[in-house]
Amino acid sequence: MEGSKEIESICGLYQTIAVCQKELGHYTDALRWSNKIFTLLKTHTNHDVSETNLYVLKNTRANILALLGKFPKSFGILDSIAHNTKDKDSIQYARAICNLGHYK
Repeated sequence: MEGSKEIESICGLYQTIAVCQKELGHYTDALRWSNKIFTLLKTHTNHDVSETNLYVLKNTRANILALLGKFPKSFGILDSIAHNTKDKDSIQYARAICNLGHYK
């Protein structure tokens, strides 16, 4: 995987699979696919995934973790997103605090 667009596309596919698994109630499988996304991003630091898309990926991961009962880790991710987007990206901020409210 040389091109950053290829990495972004693969992350998108993994994200779709993770969300489908989550919606089917297969939370462990959903987390496995989410892990693949972040492993891919860590090993290919030249990726061109936008900051907004990274927040979406992290938000999904936080939701999966909450569904698995891993609330401290989930809340840490959502708090971080809320803190980083408060005055910069109202949609991502709203999504993060909405999910915090839903799971708390």
